[in-house]
Parts: sequence; structure tokens; C-alpha cells
Amino acid sequence: MLAHSPPLPLVIDKLGPSFIHEIADHVGTIKLALRHHDRVRRIRIAVFLPYLPNLLNCMDKEFPILEHLHIDPLSYNDRGAVLPEKFRAPNLRHLVLQNFAVSAGSSLLATATGLVTLSLSYIPPSVSWSSTDLLHRVSSLPHLQTFGISFFPAVPNHVVERQAVNTQNVTHVVLPNLRWLGFEGGSTYMEVLLSRMTTPRLEKLQIYLSNRVTMSVTNLQQFISNSEILRFTGASLTFGRRGFALEAYPCKGPERMPCPCHLTV
Repeated sequence: MLAHSPPLPLVIDKLGPSFIHEIADHVGTIKLALRHHDRVRRIRIAVFLPYLPNLLNCMDKEFPILEHLHIDPLSYNDRGAVLPEKFRAPNLRHLVLQNFAVSAGSSLLATATGLVTLSLSYIPPSVSWSSTDLLHRVSSLPHLQTFGISFFPAVPNHVVERQAVNTQNVTHVVLPNLRWLGFEGGSTYMEVLLSRMTTPRLEKLQIYLSNRVTMSVTNLQQFISNSEILRFTGASLTFGRRGFALEAYPCKGPERMPCPCHLTV
């Protein structure tokens, strides 16, 4: 049917609870659609790890009209999944990857400069994302509106925070269109990041900090104070064994939102 149909855009959408336990039955169909890489516009899949490499191998090429990419391996480890070396998507607008070993120098991120959504969650410890790397990468995304980043829970806090502290000559970054920012990790990393970032149109902010007996959030306080649009009508502070979560509710819109680190587009 694909071989003899008009060259219309293809959508691969197998994301959601109804597909999780049926994914084995759909792998062959997904692989067949991926062969038509010049027609694929959207890829959203949640797939168990044993099936993932088989699908990723079919993506080792350029997808010229791909706009949405969301891959969830469903189970996470400290190595993470790896995108094929030749995979490119120059027209990508929304990128959501969970537990993928995507480096700051990734060719995918270097070429997808039109990103509106960037969410990288559970970044494995094998990948080093210093605050310098992160700021340099997002500075090349002028259209970015939603940005979320989180680190794999097994990454020791002192490793993540050392990546933040050992930075020099970091240029201050202005993200003119950012509306939604989410972060999950160490407080030191967050403090360095926010001290070098200006987001004049930010409307939603979610911060999840790793467990610490004491922590400084001076730059977070200053960041919120300097925000021109960011306003709250209420907030909740939740403590747990691994840390705490502060949720401040916006004046308009839903009070509780999915964190950009774990969102669906």
C-alpha cells in the first residue's frame, strides 16, 4: 500500500497505554514506515528496550520533513539509548527523548536549530552536560518555547554539580521566546544555569531538586524576581525521601502541569 500510495506525509504514533503491550505486533509496521524516511512527519513511540535497537537501526539516515520525535524506552538504565550516527532531522520542531545518550555536540541538535520544544530526561551518567554545554546549545535555538532537562537518578550529585561549577567564561544567554522551563537535578547546577540565563517571556517554571540537607537557591529567587511575566497565585512544597518539589501555580491556565522533563508533544 505504501509503495503505490501518493507521497503523503506519514505519521507513526504508538504512544500511550493502549499500545505498550501491543508494541511487538507493531514493530514490523513501524520499520516498514521508517523506510520511507522522506515522508515521515511524526514519530511518537513508547517501546520496550529489547525492541528499540531494531527500530533505531531503521533511522540511520536523514528525515527531511520530520517535525515531531518522541521516544520513550519505558525502562531506564545508566547507559541510555543511542540515536544512529547518520540520523538527521533539519526541520525538527519538537524533540522529546527519555534516557537517551545525547551529547551537547550531537549532530542532531546542531542541525535542528528550529526546535520549539526540547525535552531531554534521565540523561545517563555517560554523557557530560556541563552548564557551559547546555547554555551554548540552547543559545542556538531562537524559537525555543519549552525546555526541560533532567539527569538519571543514579548520577551522583557531586558529579553533576562539578560539571556546573567547573565553568569559565560562560556567555550570558537570552532565550527570547521561552515560555516553559523545567529542571530536575542538583541545586548547584541549577543555580549556575539560572544565573546565566534570561527568559523575558517565561510563564511556567518547574524545579525538582535532588536530596540535600541544605541547599542555596539564591539565584532561583533572583531569577523569579527578574521575570517580567512569571506570576503565581499559589504554591505547594512537597518533601520526599529523594528531595523536595516546589510547584508554583500560574495566574492563568491549569494549576498542575506535566514537567517539561517528562512531557508529551
